[in-house]
This record gives sequence, structure tokens and C-alpha cells, in this order.
Amino acid sequence: MLWITVLGAMVGGVYGVLHDQITYSISHEYFTKLKFDQFKYANFGFPVRIFVSEVGFLATWWVGFFAAWFLARIAVTGCYGRIVFVRETAPRNLRSAIGFNRFARLIFQKKHGKA
Repeated sequence: MLWITVLGAMVGGVYGVLHDQITYSISHEYFTKLKFDQFKYANFGFPVRIFVSEVGFLATWWVGFFAAWFLARIAVTGCYGRIVFVRETAPRNLRSAIGFNRFARLIFQKKHGKA
């Protein structure tokens, strides 16, 4: 279970690095006015793009860590008795999401007068 959690943290961190590189390419002002001050403890004097990568990793690794930890708790045999738990609940969750989407579209259409 630990390796799943660490892998989730790494995936989350890599996502943050890629996301922040793209964001910095679009507008560096977000980083110069907010993020660089927020993560000034991580500035080791490397070039700006490296610092942007550090900021991206430090800002998102923990999301992947906790998401993977919760998923690992569900998926690992013994936590809930059997691994079938994921296979049994996934279709129900998908149906719930589809139903909510249809309900929200119906409400939105009525609210804005669209048929």
C-alpha cells in the first residue's frame, strides 16, 4: 500500500510540474506576484524554470499522496474484506454521476429558458 501512495505522490507532483510550466508560459505574472513569494523557502538560486517546477511539485504532491492513499485503502485486499468492493461500487458511482449530470442540465435549461 505504501508504494501505491508514493506513486500517487509522484504522479501528482509531475502533474503540478507540467501544469505550472504551461501556466508560466502563458503568464509569468501569476508566479512573480504570488507563487514565488509563497514558495520563497524553496528557491535555491536555480534558473526560473527550475523554480517553477519546484513550485509545481511542492504545490501538488500531497494531493496525489492522499488520493492514492484513500484508493489504496479501498483496493488492497483485507481493508474491506475483498477487492471486489471496487468493482461493485464503480458502476453505481458512474450511474450516480450520469444521473446528476442529467439533473443539472435539466435545471440549467429550465432556469435559462432553454428547451
